[in-house]
Amino acid sequence: MNVTIDGPKEVHDLCRIDHDGKGSYDRAMAAWVDWFGGMGMDQLDTKVTIAPENLHKMETIFDFFLSRGCKHIHANPVFEHKWTVEEA
Repeated sequence: MNVTIDGPKEVHDLCRIDHDGKGSYDRAMAAWVDWFGGMGMDQLDTKVTIAPENLHKMETIFDFFLSRGCKHIHANPVFEHKWTVEEA
């Protein structure tokens, strides 16, 4: 099972917009809490997708997950975007 959260609400909603144009953080976080709620904190891990919209918020994103007890934070860039030298 996978629940995608890309950091705090203001960061997550930069990239995760639903078909109505609204951010999906509230629904995703409710699912994340429900799924991970019964697990011990040593079991928490996540994957973060890095995109141009959230690249400048990496410290905020990692602090968000570390403060919630995540032990492993995997990250990868969004593959659909053609990254520029300036972004790199």
